[in-house]
Amino acid sequence: MKTRTTLRGLLALLLFAFVWAACNDDPVPPPTPNPNPPTSPPTPAPASPPIEDTWHLVAIHNVSAHASETIDTAVYALTLRADGTFYGRDVSGRYTLTDSTLRITLADIDEAALPDLSRRLRNALRHIDRFEIDTAYHSLKIYYASGRRYLYFSSLPPDPNPTPRPLRPVTSYLLHHWRLAGFGRTSDGSLTPVAPTGDDRFSLIFLEERTWTGCASVHRLSGTFRTDEPFVTLAFDTEPTTAGESALGRRYIDALRQVQWYRPATDHDSLRLYYGDNDDYLLFIRSDMFMAGPFSEKLLNAWKLIAFGRTSDGSQYSPENHSALWVKKSWRFMIQFLYNGEVLTYSSSNRGFGRYHANDNRIHITYIGGTKMSETDDGRKYLNALDRSERFKLTADGKRLKIFYNEGRSYLLFRAAPELIGETPPAALLGRWTLVERQNGRGRPTIYPPGQHVLTLRADGIAELTGLTFFGQGNTSQYIFHPWFKREYLTIGGTEYRYILKADELWLSNRSESDGPAYTFRRM
Repeated sequence: MKTRTTLRGLLALLLFAFVWAACNDDPVPPPTPNPNPPTSPPTPAPASPPIEDTWHLVAIHNVSAHASETIDTAVYALTLRADGTFYGRDVSGRYTLTDSTLRITLADIDEAALPDLSRRLRNALRHIDRFEIDTAYHSLKIYYASGRRYLYFSSLPPDPNPTPRPLRPVTSYLLHHWRLAGFGRTSDGSLTPVAPTGDDRFSLIFLEERTWTGCASVHRLSGTFRTDEPFVTLAFDTEPTTAGESALGRRYIDALRQVQWYRPATDHDSLRLYYGDNDDYLLFIRSDMFMAGPFSEKLLNAWKLIAFGRTSDGSQYSPENHSALWVKKSWRFMIQFLYNGEVLTYSSSNRGFGRYHANDNRIHITYIGGTKMSETDDGRKYLNALDRSERFKLTADGKRLKIFYNEGRSYLLFRAAPELIGETPPAALLGRWTLVERQNGRGRPTIYPPGQHVLTLRADGIAELTGLTFFGQGNTSQYIFHPWFKREYLTIGGTEYRYILKADELWLSNRSESDGPAYTFRRM
């Protein structure tokens, strides 16, 4: 009975607990939605800088060549108005603008009589790819030619009294006689060749006075040129006529009108003049090249420049003689011609070397190595002239040398000066030497009887040759002891020989290896 009462109590207690929990269990409230954020107007996209302004053409940039052509010969302004019209020097019309896209429609005018720069500007505006405005620099860039070039404008007013930029020296590479070899195109690699005519037709000559001459198929052409490497533009003295010209002649004249920049070939014997949209070019080759041939061995000497000269009036002036202290004063403005086709040079400040080839009185010198840093004006002019050498003239006694350049209008005047680069030969070297043995590589030596081949070295620097045809073709030759302070060398007939002098035996070799061609002499 007691147990049953207890169970009833427990059940009642559990029932009470369930009822109490049900009455006190608050329902889970639904999640409260986040309140809407306060509304605010959307942030507007940054407005594009206004293009409506007056822009002054400052430069034309070549992106691929990392070069810039400064426009300082005339003021070219371009005014773009809000109503979609524009105007400027030799240009006017309408434009449309969307994002970075600018489209221009030019009003038609007769472009034949326009300056070259105006025609280039109009051509660029016809082929716009995109544009950029930089408000920080007040600049506008208009890209064209597939983005390879752009016109650089500034909205700042031009300086009313600009300081003219000094003219840069014309690179000696341009200043040659060129013959048209073809019309080329870079986009497809095509080349339409132009056959040699054997005369002056389709020629082009650049002169150091910044003038040029040439010839199409019929008419002669001339004018001035402006260059700011690698850019070059040609102006005509008179507007050329195409009457009577062949189709090739008309094409040639039209291309010359549009030339914008140039590029030399790696061998410096050809030239490309780019025109139009820079996809087309004129290919030229040097017409003053020639094959090496016989020439006077009197050229094979060391020469000291004494004057720059002009052929027309015979005027001359001496080169300035102040320069870097490390260059020996007596060596400045010197050149030595060697038998193997090499030249050694000293300019106003630097030592250099190169090669030359000659035929009769024609000569071509190529400056290959050596810095041109710290050169004086005359030093640069000297190297420039050597690089443009055309012919030479020796006096009968071989004491004076003229090297002509600039189509023969100018020349360098030298005197023979082997004593300036050499030292006084010792008494032990002077006298008569007879060849007793000639060693050629590792073969058997050739033995000669005494007196058959005789070398006489005189104190005045003259070497008398008897039977020694492999030392030169003449009976006498110049020799230099220790040329340019080379202690183990002497030069005979323009060839450097390493020598060993032991008592009454003289050993000469024109190679550094002991087993090279060598000659053994004994004192007579």
